[in-house]
Amino acid sequence: MPRLLYSLLIVLSFCSSTVFAQSDYYPPFGEWERKAPEEMGFDPQGLQQAIDFVIANENPAPKDLEKNHYLGGFGREPFGYGVGPFKTRGPATGLIIKDGYIVADWGQPDRVDMTFSVTKTFLSSTVGLAYDRGM
Repeated sequence: MPRLLYSLLIVLSFCSSTVFAQSDYYPPFGEWERKAPEEMGFDPQGLQQAIDFVIANENPAPKDLEKNHYLGGFGREPFGYGVGPFKTRGPATGLIIKDGYIVADWGQPDRVDMTFSVTKTFLSSTVGLAYDRGM
């Protein structure tokens, strides 16, 4: 299992009991409040260990995504030339939210990065959750 996926699974497992909890609080756009991990039921040391693990096991592929494209399988395919510009990948980044409050973040959560095919997974999960909630 790729390191990044394993790291993501660790963090999601760590938070899984609260990810889908129903909450009556919805932060206004751009006004997310922060709460201390212990205030939201997290073990601060355990949470920091999970974050440190994710950072230490960041994807080892080059951050230069054009270089990565041509070193990987896609760039070796017939007509495997990149379409459009490539952006350099940012550092390992994450955000843990519980009941509408930011409990932890690391890296550059405000940074826009290229996501490629993983976008389909996140988008379909979000749409499914919204549909289940009648949104």
